[in-house]
Parts: sequence; structure tokens; C-alpha cells
Amino acid sequence: MIKFIRDSIITILFLILTYSFSFSQEINDVKIGIVHSELTKQLLHKNDKNFLPILHWELFFLNKKLSYIVFDDNDLNDFDFNEIDVLILPSVEILSNEAIENLKEYLNEGKSIFVLGKLGTFDPQLRKRIPDVLEILINLKIKELPIVDNIAQQFSFLSSNIITQDLTADKNFLILNRLTPLFAEELTTQAKVIGTYDLKRNTVNPFTGAATIEKEDGKALWFGFQLSQISLSEQQKEIFNRFILNGINWLTGNPSAWVNPFPEFYDSATLFSVWVKNINKTIGGTIPHFKKEKVTLNFFISASAISKSFEQIYKLSSTGNVNLLFDAFNHINKDSSHIESIFEETSRVLNNSSRQKYFGVQFINTTESDLKSVNLIDYYDFIIGPHFEVSFLKNGSKINPLQRLIPNYLNVFDGIIKTDNENYSLELNHLYDQTQKNHKILTHIINEKFFLKSGDQLKEKIKLTVDVARQKNSLITTYPELINWIITKSEVETNAVDFKDDSKLIIRIKNKGRSIVEQIGINISVPSKFKSFDLVGHDYRLKFNGQKGLYNLLIPFLHSGQTLTLDIIYEK
Repeated sequence: MIKFIRDSIITILFLILTYSFSFSQEINDVKIGIVHSELTKQLLHKNDKNFLPILHWELFFLNKKLSYIVFDDNDLNDFDFNEIDVLILPSVEILSNEAIENLKEYLNEGKSIFVLGKLGTFDPQLRKRIPDVLEILINLKIKELPIVDNIAQQFSFLSSNIITQDLTADKNFLILNRLTPLFAEELTTQAKVIGTYDLKRNTVNPFTGAATIEKEDGKALWFGFQLSQISLSEQQKEIFNRFILNGINWLTGNPSAWVNPFPEFYDSATLFSVWVKNINKTIGGTIPHFKKEKVTLNFFISASAISKSFEQIYKLSSTGNVNLLFDAFNHINKDSSHIESIFEETSRVLNNSSRQKYFGVQFINTTESDLKSVNLIDYYDFIIGPHFEVSFLKNGSKINPLQRLIPNYLNVFDGIIKTDNENYSLELNHLYDQTQKNHKILTHIINEKFFLKSGDQLKEKIKLTVDVARQKNSLITTYPELINWIITKSEVETNAVDFKDDSKLIIRIKNKGRSIVEQIGINISVPSKFKSFDLVGHDYRLKFNGQKGLYNLLIPFLHSGQTLTLDIIYEK
């Protein structure tokens, strides 16, 4: 039986009791179907009251006021779903051979599937199907995640996939082990990773928990878990819901637009962080090496040096950004009021003697218990923890929605001193290739205790590092500049509407913030079915990115509240 669900009184009542969000893309004239896995429930999960994979999808679409169609799993035996654009299959573990052939034909017609969990791994006669349907349809081999006693798994979306690139906030989620999470064992060249599990013991080959697959005709999106397994904070709900709509938009082959993660069209960012031991030696020894290469540095200075060095700090601020380096080993008295007075005093000195907008503190040799009663938000705008985890705070008082952004991007590299020149060059190029591919931030930690002893060889390494960063299109910047960009960029909303009958795409770019945003790089993804693609009515120019179907558009600035509307004419 097929049920049609439209906007109704139920929708209105539901929306009154819930909340709604605005998204980067609109979904126009898309026919969405969801498969109700009743056979799977009855044969494999009969006693599991929490096995309701379709429920969360129905709530999701009702909340977004999107129409959808529900199919029973038996309906897949007849090819009655070929008018559907995107077919969602949440944990449909039992499929007949007829249903499998119909899904093959469906994909061959250029349609798309969104699979969550397993697909056709169970045959009622054979008790098990090998290979399973995911491998048959999209060549994806899956296995159960090797979990032990954990009640949940950490999961992170990457920033390099096309459907995650406009998600600027925290992309780390918890996946509950109500059902065993799945991972993709092998990925073909057709598949691209969306996100991975963090099992704390496999960093070389991470476990892929979500992927996009693009065949010659059809497309597929796969999650190794159900919506009901995802644990989200209030801040994360908007991000995850946006991701779902981005995924559906990608599956339908619609054009999409999003703001580049970094200013203009830089692929990544580079931060040079200097741990200052002696300010005078820094001014006379370290700075000249980088000044020659026109690099702005991030200085992190111990509390004792900051409190005595108004004049020197002002000199440092002319060549970089000055922040606090807090080492608990240097503060034997762990009394919280004493530690808090350090933060208060250093914050006051930095604000009075430096010229930057945001101030930060970096921790080394420090545990959470050392800081258990200190409210750092009162003193610093961003915090770098003992393991280089970064929290962004705004205006010294309000936690910004982008809190804990950098863990999604961050690589830390301190090889300027430790690696010989030949291996250093190879390692550096490889690291920047990975950083560029995944739109990450590469941080070079420079410990002056070793740095100033390196002699002339140091000049060569600095020049090589800067040259590679620039060759790899990495923005050399500072924490405050990067934070300012990410905060202002978060206020820019893109919206792409495809008017298929008129062969016209309208992209709206709006600055919802209170300040001007400059150098906004807009990425536009164009499906291969488009023969021509031209911007009309503006002096802006579309520039081919070099990647298949990706174009760039640079907007010099947007005033507060300004909306820019772009008309793009295309031919299929």
C-alpha cells in the first residue's frame, strides 16, 4: 500500500510544538519516497521497541513542510516507484530478488537512493545474502563497527565533501549503539567519504561511517547508522538538518551554492604559532626570519613575561598577534583565585598594549582540574587546549555558535626543527596535499627553546614552508583574523533556487550580520547534465574551479542586511 502525505492539520500542530530552521538550499519539485521496512521489523527486530527507522524521517519532513510518499517494503517488488526522484531506505534488510532488480533499473535511469544502515543483507530462505545489496548496487562493502562496551561512538563529518562544505560549525556527533553502527570496509573511486568514526585507536585508516557514491547514471548516499541513533545538542540540530537537505539536494542533481570555508578561494589556512620564551630574543632573532617572507605570526607568551612587558608587547603586535601561553608547571600554587588573577591581569595587559580584535590563551601541561573554577570566557576570546583543541568565544562573554570549529580542520605540525631538509620537504608537501584536499587548517608550532639554536638551516626551512603553503593555495593568517572571518562568514546565507521550466537558476546571497563581510568566495556546483552555464546582469565573472562541475564567484563585499541576487541561465 502507498500512502500520500501532504501539509495538513497534523503538520501545523507539529510545527507549533517544534522548531524550524533556514537552510542553504531550497528543494523544489522533488519527489521523495521513504521505504517502511515492515518485514525487517517483523523478522529481525520484532522485540525491539526502539526499531522505528521511518518515524524520525516522517517527523523530519513534516517539520520541514516537505511532501513525501511512504512505500511498504513489499511495494519494491513492483516497479511503482520509478517516478520518485530520491528513494530513502532506512534499514531495509530484507529484499526480494525482484526488488533488487527494480532498484538496479531505478539507478540506471539516473535516480538516487539514500541508504541508512544495511540493505538487503538478509534472505528469508538463505538466512543471509552474500554479497549484500549495497555491494550489488553501488559496490560498497560494509561491516559492523568493532565496538566493545561503549554506549556511543564519536562521529565527525569532513569538510571536503560537496554536501558538507557549507556547514561551518561543530560537525562532531555521537552515534548511539542502539543498533551496531556500520562502516565501509573498502571504497572505490566512485565513492567519497563524508564522515568517519573516532575509535581512538585507528588514526591511519579511519572507519568510514558515511559516503557519497556517484555512478555513471545514479547516485547514492549512505549512512552506517539511523537517524534515531544520532545524539545532537540544540546547536547541532540545525547543522545536521542542513546536512540532510544538502544531501537530498545533491541526490536530485540540482545546482547548489555555498560560501567557501576560507576568504576568497583559498583551499586551506596556515598558522605559525611561536611559543615565546624571551621577548627580546623573539624581536631580534625569530621575527626577522619571518618578516622577510612577509608572514604574520601568532605569539604565545607566558604570563610572567606579559605582565612586565607593555612596551615589548606593543612591538610584537606590529608584526603579529599576541596571546597568553599558560603552563601549569610554572604556577605551583593551584589555588583557583590565583590562577584567575593571572588571566585577569594578562588579559588587561594585552588589551591595553596590543592592537588586535580577538585575544586567546593556549594551554600546555594543564589539566581540566587546574581550571575547574575559572571562567575563561570573561577574559579570552578563543582557547587552545592541551591537545590543540580550539574553542571560539565571541566578545569575551558570549559563546559563539562556532565553538569548537577548528577540531574539524586542524592539523598540527612542529617539524620545522625536527626533520632534515630532504624528508622535511617530502613530508611538508604530503601534509599540505592532505590539508588542501580536506579544507583544513595547518598549524606550525614553533618552540623557541629549540628554534633559535638551529642556525642558517632555519632560514631555508622557513622559506620552504612558506613557499609550499603559497603554492598549495593556503592562506597564511592568524587566529584572530581567521576567527573574525569565520564569525562573519557564519552570517552569510546562500540560497539556490532552480526554475527548471525557465532554465534559470537564482542564487541569493544575504549578509544577516551587523557588519560588512568582505572577499566572499561562492562555490557553485553544476551537474554534468548542464551544457552551458552563464551569469547574466552582473559584472561578476564565473571562474571554472578545475574540479568537475565546480565554479567560483568572488563577491567583494556585502553590507549588513544586504541581499545579492544572481541570475544564471543554463542549457541542458
